[in-house]
Amino acid sequence: MGSLDKDSIDRAINKRKAKPARLHLRIVLVDDHEVTRLGLFEMATQLAIVVVVHAVASPNDAREFLSAEAADFLLVTADLDESEIRTLVSAAPGAALLLLMWTIEDQTLGKVASLPVRGFLIEHDLTSETLARAFWDVAAGGTAIPRTVADRLFRLVRRRQHSTGYGLTSREQEVLGLLVEGLSNKQIGKRLGMSAFGAKRHVSTVLAKLNCENRTEAVARALSEGLLTGN
Repeated sequence: MGSLDKDSIDRAINKRKAKPARLHLRIVLVDDHEVTRLGLFEMATQLAIVVVVHAVASPNDAREFLSAEAADFLLVTADLDESEIRTLVSAAPGAALLLLMWTIEDQTLGKVASLPVRGFLIEHDLTSETLARAFWDVAAGGTAIPRTVADRLFRLVRRRQHSTGYGLTSREQEVLGLLVEGLSNKQIGKRLGMSAFGAKRHVSTVLAKLNCENRTEAVARALSEGLLTGN
């Protein structure tokens, strides 16, 4: 994935103030709704942080493309079958998965909670700015979760009566909650009043206790097992 910084993203969002350099960011867009697909394609190609967008209607077309080309992001509609989304992720190792959601109902969120998602986009709230910001947040090492989605996820989690059994300390519970919010190590450190290195150590401990290989898997486990109940 190309090197990104906040200033580059901000310039990309407001091109009338500055003409930003184009960065190497390759997007594969999968959506079977033609109007949505074409609209997303147009929106993404206008962002200065994007150099390649390949838009297809079906997972089969996406896999065919990915067999020959690499991708930095998969932008996929959430109404695909879970197995289809997992197959796409497997076909694009290293690509970050962004899910475009039509609704944030509990049933929909429950369906996607176990997927290796790095960010969510809500169709009716999508703008060039929110799309660029999602790319930035994920490229910076965090996740992209709109406030409406985060609020619904926390309500879902709090309704579950579940004892973790993972032995997380109160501080590690805080760190896990901030991972669910999509914060990077630097942001977690700032929120908790510690260095980025200290935050990284706490994140590593949380991943080890949850037996998760990465933060995305930890977030999925936290949401699916109700590990933040009581926060």
